[in-house]
Amino acid sequence: QFLADLQAAATLVNKQKISSTSDNNNSIEFNCHIKTSPTDNEDVVPQITQAKRRATHNAVERRRRDRINQHIQQLSKLIPDCSNYVKNQSKTVVLEKTIAHLHELRTQNLALVKQTVDAGIILHENDLLRERIRAVEQENEVLKSLLTKQNLLNGSESSLS
Repeated sequence: QFLADLQAAATLVNKQKISSTSDNNNSIEFNCHIKTSPTDNEDVVPQITQAKRRATHNAVERRRRDRINQHIQQLSKLIPDCSNYVKNQSKTVVLEKTIAHLHELRTQNLALVKQTVDAGIILHENDLLRERIRAVEQENEVLKSLLTKQNLLNGSESSLS
């Protein structure tokens, strides 16, 4: 269709007759005869612009499809389930495996977050228990010193009597 539109435009240009005539003053006059029927001019110009639009749209669409295909190929190389199989898998299979892999990663990530929170809670509990141990050890030392003083006092009373 595009070639037909170009041929129609070329035919229109070929229909132009340029003639030069000289008059007594040696001036040159160009007469361009273009077929000016309403159907020719109104159909050819829109057909050419329509063909250009269609060609531009097709090129843009082709680039878009190529980019999508390249990204799907990159996904197939990144996803473990896809990289082990046939090189040219269908796009649907690659996308399905990508979704499954992302769900798996999300599940693993949530499990790691839970483990991290649990570890933080355990560390906090350990710190509290260490503080309690220190307090009990200090209390134990105080009680030992009291016992030692008490035994010394009791021991000295028994030796006095």
